[in-house]
Amino acid sequence: MPLRTITSIIAILLITNPLSAKEMVLETGTSQNYMIELYTSEGCSSCPPAEHFLNEFKNKADLWDRVIPMAFHVDYWDYIGWKDRFAQAVFSRRQHGYAQLQRRSTVYTPAFFINGINWRPGFFFKRLPTNNQKKIGSLKVTLKENTITARFNPLKKKAALYNLNIALLGTGITTHIKAGENKGRKSTHEFVVLNHQKYRSHNLKWKVNWSPLTQQIKSLSVSDYAIAAWINTENNLSPIQATGGYLPDYFLKKQ
Repeated sequence: MPLRTITSIIAILLITNPLSAKEMVLETGTSQNYMIELYTSEGCSSCPPAEHFLNEFKNKADLWDRVIPMAFHVDYWDYIGWKDRFAQAVFSRRQHGYAQLQRRSTVYTPAFFINGINWRPGFFFKRLPTNNQKKIGSLKVTLKENTITARFNPLKKKAALYNLNIALLGTGITTHIKAGENKGRKSTHEFVVLNHQKYRSHNLKWKVNWSPLTQQIKSLSVSDYAIAAWINTENNLSPIQATGGYLPDYFLKKQ
């Protein structure tokens, strides 16, 4: 066999070798998914039952396919004696943004939002609302090497400027709380937002470097990581479409 032919075969094998081009694709249908946000704090005595409810989605069949759960830890409870290591002021500001959008004067924990709308599951009735069948459009997110590309195809374009939101989530987290209202309690956390980045676009397409999301993961005791992605318009925090999934170890090792 001529040397040129051998060289060409080797080049083709290198190009098509799955180890050299690993990627993860997340794609929705046109119906709007449920993006569930829980605003919580390790210093809040009434938050553990709400977190337990959110944690249960880890074993649900529609996780990521239909339901995208996230726990944003706020920092406005840190003053009572226990500093929540996952709390960030930017998460508190996000909750305040929802309050302003819905013309509310206060914020509280635990607080649930489904697709940006305040939701209070009852003690005996915790099923998700059934009226969330709106046809929105599809969102496709592709992770490859250090790059995230995304494309949103709305059925009806609502604004000139859209945001792609990417959040890194941690699961299987345990905290032994030694002070504050939950002193002596062991808290188990799932779907904790560790980092959140936002990227603007005028053409509904994005290509971004996602390494800023994973800069601190080595310092955390987390069982698994996941990623959540959602779209909103520039003037409204409410998610339009969302997707997510667990991250294979490969993507974390590349960071």
